[in-house]
Amino acid sequence: MATLIIHGTMTPKAFAYSAKWWWDSWYENGFLYHVAKGMQTLMGSSKDDVWKICGKPVCETKGLTGNSSSEQLRDHSMTEKLSAIMLPGKLPETYWAHKGHFMWSGSDSHMLREQGGRALARYLNLIKKIAPHEPIRIIAHSHGCNVVKHASSCGLLDSCVHIERAIFLACPHFSIQVLRKIKYPYKLEPSKFGQILNLYSPFDSVQVKIAQEYPGSPDNMDFTIGTVKANREDQNPETKRTYINYEIPTMDIGIKAHTVMHGHTLGTLCGIFLSCKGDEFNDAYEYFKEKYLPVPNNDFGE
Repeated sequence: MATLIIHGTMTPKAFAYSAKWWWDSWYENGFLYHVAKGMQTLMGSSKDDVWKICGKPVCETKGLTGNSSSEQLRDHSMTEKLSAIMLPGKLPETYWAHKGHFMWSGSDSHMLREQGGRALARYLNLIKKIAPHEPIRIIAHSHGCNVVKHASSCGLLDSCVHIERAIFLACPHFSIQVLRKIKYPYKLEPSKFGQILNLYSPFDSVQVKIAQEYPGSPDNMDFTIGTVKANREDQNPETKRTYINYEIPTMDIGIKAHTVMHGHTLGTLCGIFLSCKGDEFNDAYEYFKEKYLPVPNNDFGE
């Protein structure tokens, strides 16, 4: 299996490579450590595959690192040219790759989320080309989930690419009412997925309230003229059957409740889900809920 982690929004001065939970949290309270540990808790799962392809670390995988792969992942579109003008200095040289780990700008911009989605589609195509028999799984946080959703529906994903399982952590699922029509700016293509585990805290103010009030740069007319709503679950009737939705109680509230969604507690749950077979997860979740929830204070996974 190839298990990829997709980060969410970052501030202009804290690009994704500074988010340790995303790429370098292999220590006792780290998110990645506990994803791997969760994978190993079930019978028959004796190893982790986080940031690995065919058992080899992604940073050592030929074809995914270096300038050539970064060039293949770039957009080369008018969107990229406009973003460079509108957001100067926001895109580091390592924009689409960091030690072989997928990254996007992390900018609070609809345009750049879509750009990140196109780059992710190309990244997944590269993985499939390098390892055609490797099943793919994804864990995404916050707006990183919208990057994943756009990657699935942007038209660039090769027909052979299928995401066996995905986990969305605190995704702001947007719907926009424009006149009498409801639009979904980040559409999920359900045929590209197996199951998606959608996890959210009812105390998270970022996922709905803040995301709804500050949906990003006004680079999409629908966001400007429409009535924007951020939801804890995807409201698109065409995609609802793809999701398994669970409410996660957290000790923290507000912004912290958004951050603990990539802490070590949720890391363990993610690993368990990725290792479950068929319909086993509900029973596993009930056991997990009794033992580990609510998520303790300040469990940020970094």
